[in-house]
Amino acid sequence: MTRRISRRALLGGSVALAGSRLLRPRPAAAAPADEAAGELPRVVLALYKSSELDNDVQGRRPKTATANEVHALAQMPLNWLGLMVEYHDIDKGLPDERTMARYRGVVTWYQTEEIAEPLAYLRWLGAQMRAGRRVVILGYLGALRDRKTLRTLDLGAINEALAPSGLEFLGNWTGNQQIIELRKWLDVAQKLGATHVRVFGGDKPEGATTEQAIGYAAETLKRGAELAGARGLIIGLEDDGGLTDYAKETIEIVSRVNSPWAGMNLDIGNFKPPDVYGQIEMSIPYAVSTHVKTEITQDDGKNAPMDWDRVFRMFAAKGFRGYMGLEYEASDDPVPVVPGYLRKLKELAVKYSA
Repeated sequence: MTRRISRRALLGGSVALAGSRLLRPRPAAAAPADEAAGELPRVVLALYKSSELDNDVQGRRPKTATANEVHALAQMPLNWLGLMVEYHDIDKGLPDERTMARYRGVVTWYQTEEIAEPLAYLRWLGAQMRAGRRVVILGYLGALRDRKTLRTLDLGAINEALAPSGLEFLGNWTGNQQIIELRKWLDVAQKLGATHVRVFGGDKPEGATTEQAIGYAAETLKRGAELAGARGLIIGLEDDGGLTDYAKETIEIVSRVNSPWAGMNLDIGNFKPPDVYGQIEMSIPYAVSTHVKTEITQDDGKNAPMDWDRVFRMFAAKGFRGYMGLEYEASDDPVPVVPGYLRKLKELAVKYSA
């Protein structure tokens, strides 16, 4: 059955969507303000974050008033409804009430959950609802964590701020089995007092292009980074086969996540040729943990001893600050040879430490 909905009906309703969030109606939602008297404003304010990155044919760049999800996907339907759209970078502060008086409502479409003073933002959003303005939330709520402290708001504070919407936030939901499994091990890591958890990119799904596979992996890693950050943990994507055979794709996945809680678990012996040393060097800025190997695969496909001095020079030049951990996988018996490798590792760590 097809139901025809008029523009008037759409304009009169209040909509709140939150992509991957669970929102349920509260038992008693506030009734909408009386709109019968007077002429309604025909302008809505669309919010975006310049701290988020937009992907287009020109590359990744900070979002602007003309490069964001609302402008790309929602402005045309809003215009069709007879509404004009103006844009505001929420990273530059909250609009005051005098500014908001001319707007019919607010539309948000965020891709991250970090924002400056998230509780103040959510209370401001609630104030817009109390003032009778419609609020539409697409994608992420956008205000679960403080960008400066990286602390996550508790559900009570979030729901207090969202009360005027008549909705209750129940936390994150996912049907992604990889995320469900990762959450279990993040909890284990937190109980053990660990600070870092390693994950893998896996193989490219059958029928998917490399670009699509990178997108899938980045979205999963982004959700994983949110869970890790809430527990004070760093999550590291290791270059280890499949989609992460080469530095370029591994870096692209981590870059798209754009989170302080996610980086590369850089294994210097796992990249496939050509130019493995070059791949190591370009990966160092993204490294949150390392695996130092004793052998490298050369461009001709043969294994050769890893030039550790060259590798340590690269790490020092890139300003890496972290542990250099030995992972021994060569064919020789590890018992007699590993102690010597560990001594060499310590010597180079001292030599290249500031």
